Amino acid sequence: MKGFELHKVYFVDDEFSESTLQAVNAKGKKQGWTEKFTQVVYFQTDFQTPIKESDINNPEWEANTEYIHYGWTLARSDGGKWRIISEGY
Repeated sequence: MKGFELHKVYFVDDEFSESTLQAVNAKGKKQGWTEKFTQVVYFQTDFQTPIKESDINNPEWEANTEYIHYGWTLARSDGGKWRIISEGY
């Protein structure tokens, strides 16, 4: 997220229910990922977007805006790489 200014990262939860893990695996399967996720973690962030719209890759974000408690769900298989499963409010 080049040009973004990160203000805070909040660790929210790593104790998701089995149903949440199943939903994450279903979403991963739809994305074409072959691994089965065994761990899920949820973070929230506060950040400022760049002043110029041309510096933003996501059309949902507005230029020169402060986003508070923007969520990120990440998952991985045992010992694997973390993948962003979902983001947003």
